Amino acid sequence: MIKMERKIFLKKEQIRLGCGSTTKFSVIENYYEVEEIDEKRVLIRPLDIEGKPIGQPILTKREEITGFIYCENFYKNNKSVDEQLIYQYIERGDKHLKKREFYSAEREYNKALEIDHNNLKANLGKGKALYARGEKAEAKKIFQKILEMESLYENKNRLFLIEFGKELCEKGMFKEAIYIFKEANFIDPEDEILHYHLAQTYFLTKDYEKSFQHLNLALEKNPDFKEAKDFIMKLKSHNHSKPQ
Repeated sequence: MIKMERKIFLKKEQIRLGCGSTTKFSVIENYYEVEEIDEKRVLIRPLDIEGKPIGQPILTKREEITGFIYCENFYKNNKSVDEQLIYQYIERGDKHLKKREFYSAEREYNKALEIDHNNLKANLGKGKALYARGEKAEAKKIFQKILEMESLYENKNRLFLIEFGKELCEKGMFKEAIYIFKEANFIDPEDEILHYHLAQTYFLTKDYEKSFQHLNLALEKNPDFKEAKDFIMKLKSHNHSKPQ
């Protein structure tokens, strides 16, 4: 038996809609916060659409919740209203950015940042929008701000790190891009793509020796990595350096 403190449970109920020949049945799902009082009794309260308890708790017998389903990961799997809004604003900002509607994009990213000023994707999107419309100094300030955010270096943000590194590289911020790719490589040292990105960035800084080194490391991780093989041939053909 699950020991309950305050847990979330799901109750599925079949309801009847209509009557006669138009009768239909539908299953509705309601979530409840359940708090254990003792071995025989619990307090239950329904949750609203935001996942917050509403109304006064109802004292009932434990057997009354026998058909309820325990939702261990309820809060992990359900985004808050703020999280949903941030997602929507960023999604709209990305669409405007793709259409080159840079002012509209910035406006949507700003809405997300009003809720969470440290949101990585919203900051990056705003930086892209500013850079695209010529406000490069302001954009680089935002990129620098992102570099200083601790959340950037969490394992869960590895893919964002790579995206950010590529963006920095495209904007000519090679030193910062190299730093970011190395941080991502520290999180996942077996990823050959990161070595490839480092090779590309070192190539742009004319450090051909390090470019070769990272291409060779990429091929050590994945001997069938065609892009890395092609890049090495390109370097050889230009006599930039000799592979190790």
